[in-house]
Amino acid sequence: MAILDADKEGFLRSDRSLISTIGRAARNLRGKAILYADQITGSMRRALDETERRRTKQQTYNQTHGITPRGIEKAVADIMEGAYSHPGAAAGDAIRQGRRGDGSLRPRNAGAADEEDQATGTGDTATPAI
Repeated sequence: MAILDADKEGFLRSDRSLISTIGRAARNLRGKAILYADQITGSMRRALDETERRRTKQQTYNQTHGITPRGIEKAVADIMEGAYSHPGAAAGDAIRQGRRGDGSLRPRNAGAADEEDQATGTGDTATPAI
């Protein structure tokens, strides 16, 4: 991951944003964060110092507990299968599509829940306008 103009101060170049971006890159096995800049700003220095502090702390923990970091070994198909077989994934899809548990469509003006919705707790509830 490359951060261009990292020495420009601003919302996306604050120390917290830089720490977040560097941390996101670190979650990948061979992830790297490259900060392009003409000079090291205070935000960059704080982000780099915090990143080094976290890295040292993690390495110490890993060494103490005999942990060797390694990447996961799953095919893309395995990952997607988990998304589709998650319990409730189908129910969530049905609710988003406006379907009842039996597959039938809900009425579009379902301000009050019907009997099935009341029994399952999935019905729309009317909210008074303020």
